[in-house]
Amino acid sequence: WHIPHFEKMLYDNAQLAGTFARAWQALPEAEPSNRAALERTALGIVDFVQREWSHSSGGFYSALDADSEGVEGKYYVWTTEELRSALTKEEFRLCEQVYAVEGKSTWPEFESDAPANVLMKWDSDREIAASLDQESEALQTQLEPIHAKLRTVRAERVAPGLDDKILTAWTALMARGLTATGCIFARPKDIDRARRALDFILGTQRRADGRLQHVYHESTGPRIDGMLDDYGSTIAACLDLYQATFETRYALAAAELTEQAIADFYDQALGTFWFQRMSGEALFARKQENDDSVVPSANAQMARNLFQLSYLFNRSEWRVMSDRMLAGALNQVDYLPSATHWAGLLLWRTEPHREVVITGGRESIAAARRSFQSTYRPQILYAGGTDESIPLLEHRQLSGLSIFVCEDGACQLPVTSAEEALHLLP
Repeated sequence: WHIPHFEKMLYDNAQLAGTFARAWQALPEAEPSNRAALERTALGIVDFVQREWSHSSGGFYSALDADSEGVEGKYYVWTTEELRSALTKEEFRLCEQVYAVEGKSTWPEFESDAPANVLMKWDSDREIAASLDQESEALQTQLEPIHAKLRTVRAERVAPGLDDKILTAWTALMARGLTATGCIFARPKDIDRARRALDFILGTQRRADGRLQHVYHESTGPRIDGMLDDYGSTIAACLDLYQATFETRYALAAAELTEQAIADFYDQALGTFWFQRMSGEALFARKQENDDSVVPSANAQMARNLFQLSYLFNRSEWRVMSDRMLAGALNQVDYLPSATHWAGLLLWRTEPHREVVITGGRESIAAARRSFQSTYRPQILYAGGTDESIPLLEHRQLSGLSIFVCEDGACQLPVTSAEEALHLLP
C-alpha cells in the first residue's frame, strides 16, 4: 500500500506507538535491523505526536487533515528537483537509492509539472543496506540528517489543517502509548509526558462531582458529558501508569472512575454498559459499543479494567461483572466485526496470569520493577510501594525488598530479588 489517505489521527498513532514498542519487547530474537525498525518507529511516533500535537494543558490535539492548499497529500510529496535542492549530492544519491525516487515511489496520479514521489522503502533495512554494501545501523545514521533536512524544508510549506480539539479518550490512549515506550525503552521523558496527559484529564477534564468531560478546546474549556470510552480509556491509562510508577493516586483514580462509570453507565439487567449516561440527556436511541473499530470497544475496555482492578482492590464483585460481560461478548462473537480486546481479556481468563507485588525501599522497588518490565509479560498485574491504601499491598510491607508472586490473590512466600521472582512466573 503505497499511497495512503494522508489524514493523521491521534487514536491511530497512540495505539501504534504501544504496539510497535511491545512488538520490539516480544521479539528479542528477531533480526536486529527489523527489531531496530520497530524501536525507531515507536519512538518516531511519540516524538511526532509531542512535536505536532502537544498542547500546553497536557492534552493532545486530535488530527491533521489530509490536504493542504486544497490538494490531498501535497504537503508530503517530493519532486526530484525539490530533493536535489534540499540535499547534498551524496545525500540525494543515497535518498534516491533507499526510497526508489522516480521509481516505485512515484505517484503518477498526482497532478504536478514534474514527477512526484511519496518516499517509501520497498525492501527491508537489511536488504537495502546490503545492496549498498553497508551495515543497517550505519545506513540509518546516514539517513537521519537527510530526514532532518527534509522536515525543515517541508515546514516552510502550507501545512495541513490542525483539528485542535482535545478529546479525553484519545488523550488517554496517547498516555498509554507513552507509558509503553517509557517503560520498554527506559525513557523517563515519555513517562513524564504520560503523567502530564493524565493529570490534565484528572484535573481539567474531571468535574467537581467526579464525572469526566468529553472534549476540551482552549476557546471553550471542558464541555460535553463524558462517554463510556472516555472512562474506559482513562481508567486503562491510570492502570498502566500506576504499574509503571507505583504512584498510588493513579490506582485510586482508576477505582474512583470505575465507581462513577458503574453508577452512570452500567445496566444491571443487561450486565453491560451503555455508551452514554443512563440518566443523561434524553436520546432517540442509546447504543452499546461492543466491537472494536478504529478505537477499542468501550465495553471491552471496561471489562478488562474491572478484572484488573478487582485484584488491586479486592473487589470480587467487579470480577463477576467482568466475567458476565465477557460471557455476553462470547455469545455474540459471530456478530462482532472485530473483537480483539475481548480476545485479550479472554486470554487473561484462560491462560496463566499472576499478580506481582513489590515492596521495600523506593530505589530497590524501582530497580525490581524495571527488571520485570524489561521483557514481554502481558498477563502480569504489578502493584508496589509502601501505601497500603491499595488492598493488594496490605500486610506485605517487610523490612527490605520483598517480592510476592500471587495467583488469584493467593501469594507465595516473598523472595528478595527480581531474579528469584522471575523463576516463579509461568
